[in-house]
Amino acid sequence: MIDPEDDRSVRRGETPLPSGAISPGMLTDLDLVFILLLLFLLGLFFFAYLLVRRTLMGLREGYQDGQRR
Repeated sequence: MIDPEDDRSVRRGETPLPSGAISPGMLTDLDLVFILLLLFLLGLFFFAYLLVRRTLMGLREGYQDGQRR
């Protein structure tokens, strides 16, 4: 078993992190995958919004052109 008193990576006066703990500001592979997935879904949602908006605007413009003729 590792003695926290003997740990050279811990500065004097600081308490060592429990084993398996992640220090603040440290990204794990799981966090990185989650962030990338979230960005992908956000991009997909934005793309779908623009696609639907353009389709509906074109549809409205088509109806207005048809009424003028």
